[in-house]
Amino acid sequence: MFLEGELNSTSKIICPHCGAANAADAQFCENCGTDLGNAASQGQQALGGSYGNPNAAPDMGYGNPNAAPGMGYGNPNAAPGMDYGNPNAASGMGYGQGIPAPDAYSSAQGPLAEKKPISKWIPILIAETALLALCIYGATVVVKNSKSPERAAETFFVHMANGEWEECYDGLDTEESEFINAKMFARANAQGSPLGIVTNYQLSAPYDGQGLGELSQGIYDLAGSLGLEEYLEQGDGSSSLETAFKVDYRAKGDAGNSTYLIMLNQAPEGWKVETSNFIRRDYRIYVPKGFQVSVDGIALGENYLIPEGEEGYDGDSYRDSYSIPQIFYGAHEIKITMEDMEDVSETIEIGYGDSQYSLEQVRLKEEVRDMLIDKAGENMQKIYEAAMAGKNFSSIENLISSDKELRQEAKEDYEELLADMNEGDSLPTRVIFQNIEGESDASDSIVSLAFSYEMEYKYENWDGGFTESQYDGTDNWVFGFRKENGAWVQTGLGCRTLYW
Repeated sequence: MFLEGELNSTSKIICPHCGAANAADAQFCENCGTDLGNAASQGQQALGGSYGNPNAAPDMGYGNPNAAPGMGYGNPNAAPGMDYGNPNAASGMGYGQGIPAPDAYSSAQGPLAEKKPISKWIPILIAETALLALCIYGATVVVKNSKSPERAAETFFVHMANGEWEECYDGLDTEESEFINAKMFARANAQGSPLGIVTNYQLSAPYDGQGLGELSQGIYDLAGSLGLEEYLEQGDGSSSLETAFKVDYRAKGDAGNSTYLIMLNQAPEGWKVETSNFIRRDYRIYVPKGFQVSVDGIALGENYLIPEGEEGYDGDSYRDSYSIPQIFYGAHEIKITMEDMEDVSETIEIGYGDSQYSLEQVRLKEEVRDMLIDKAGENMQKIYEAAMAGKNFSSIENLISSDKELRQEAKEDYEELLADMNEGDSLPTRVIFQNIEGESDASDSIVSLAFSYEMEYKYENWDGGFTESQYDGTDNWVFGFRKENGAWVQTGLGCRTLYW
């Protein structure tokens, strides 16, 4: 059986033509002008539903004095714990995308239920999505669309409670993009935490101008106490806040009511839900330079890069800065890849306190680390052989980075090594590197080599002749690498003068 939800008002006449709610003594519809006629004598009329209708089906028991106590919506014989819609019931804090009303209800019946532990998101009720399964004892509530703000608010709440994310998206006042669409909204909310089964709800009258001002001030005070003022300023300036509704609802098993606030804008196509509570604007991502980044399967190309000098640019030439103009709050999958590096793949939660994601370190694949250790050992011997042979820097410069500053520094170090090995009265004639062992840090491309060596050398005697000798020693050197044009090259010379 499918039932339609109701706007709980005891003094309204619903226009049979457009569905708008009118004052009980109205002769003509305030929305479309239809002669209400006999409608005025019908008193309260459910908006397509049967709450409080004496003719409602007995099995649902809405207002039916003969209904079972467990079904007693509005039933005076219902157990106190089932007193749904009781304005004196304890008011819980609704966890969801709605915003809590500044003035919470207080309990006037018995002790309050023990409060649940508050997670890090619950205090920021101006943003989170509620995954509620709205099921009134087996009856699914369906609300028809309408141009009235009441219907827009109630329709949105019911879809939100049922976890019908694509239908919720239809009620949002937003512009579609790669990251803003029904599929992405459903994906962002798929891992939300359910709060239980909603057994009843009541939509309050809209806030007037004064009420909206007080409400806004209350929200800003809450945000200020939490240090979150900036997140209230994310709303699109092109849409204005027109009205807001408070929904009091009861979750099965709870001793008190919870509150959910829905803000609406008046758009050309009708009333739409304001989106600053659902969308994070200018979400930034920082990764080491050259990595490929995708979010929810969407590659962040050059159109998402923040140009140098613009707001949000990291300022580090070794990092790339990205910005996603709009993305839904909730869970997202991010993947960061680069050749020779281990893939980074994780789920990130974007909430009101999350404005950016930053990847500080990456890990080299194990096979690449082994390759760099071997390359450091090979380069070490090439550099020493060239220096002992008296060759100039150009003979080994292809082993060094093409960066001007790095190459110049390496050249200066090589020329010093070249002089040590070819000038003076003691000159090496041969070097043999042995027992080379290397270590490579997975978080960077730096290799440390430990080794032993045999140095054969000659020194000049007092009579002008030379005597040959040998020295056995140990040492360790550090080699930094970077990848340029598909090849790994050193960032410095690495080699130093050995003792003999």
